[in-house]
Amino acid sequence: MATNIDVNDEIEVGAIDGTSEVTVNETFKRNALLVGGGVLIIALAMGLYWYMTSLQKDKEASASLALSRVKVYYERADYDKALKGDPSVKMRGEPIIGLQEIVENYGGTSAAKMAALMSGDILTAQKKYAEAEQMYEAAQGSDSKIITAGAKAGIAACRESEKKYSEAAPLYEEAAQYMKDVGDEARFRYFAAINYEKAGDIDKAKAIYTLIAKENRDTEFKDLSVGAMARLGMIIE
Repeated sequence: MATNIDVNDEIEVGAIDGTSEVTVNETFKRNALLVGGGVLIIALAMGLYWYMTSLQKDKEASASLALSRVKVYYERADYDKALKGDPSVKMRGEPIIGLQEIVENYGGTSAAKMAALMSGDILTAQKKYAEAEQMYEAAQGSDSKIITAGAKAGIAACRESEKKYSEAAPLYEEAAQYMKDVGDEARFRYFAAINYEKAGDIDKAKAIYTLIAKENRDTEFKDLSVGAMARLGMIIE
């Protein structure tokens, strides 16, 4: 039989749902702790986020400073010191560290990705292709499309040096896509076409040569592509 409850009567909680007043109080306390804990976790997460952001800014600043100090060796083709640094020279009491150390110490920063690209170029020139490819890999993912394009093209060049033409060609195409907004994609398109040709994919090579000839009339790569088309026996309009 249903229980009739007068709203004017004082009712023990346990009489309605089978719980005791103690149980209700404990539940309330537990929920309060859970809510409070959740707020605390969010506060800690926010604090950690801002702390890490601050650290990242400091890390980026330090990496940029280190890169600015060592780039003079790169610019004057003193490549050993560019890679390894020059401990004999100190600036503000700190030795000049090399590009490779910048990559190791400041990975993830924009400056470190630029240092990786520069290192890759040096190692490629020294025909150390396996080491160069590692540096180009480290340079990928940059916010700069130019650095990312350089990294893609660098990896492609390493694969090309190993005669892996079918792997190099699409990487050059990817590099060209990143350079589209800059207006220098014809260079990497041309390299892609060459590698497709070397890989035996003549139809793909012809298509790219034709595209370059049509869309890049004021560049050297238009003339190079027309020459390639003639070599392949294509009719040039």
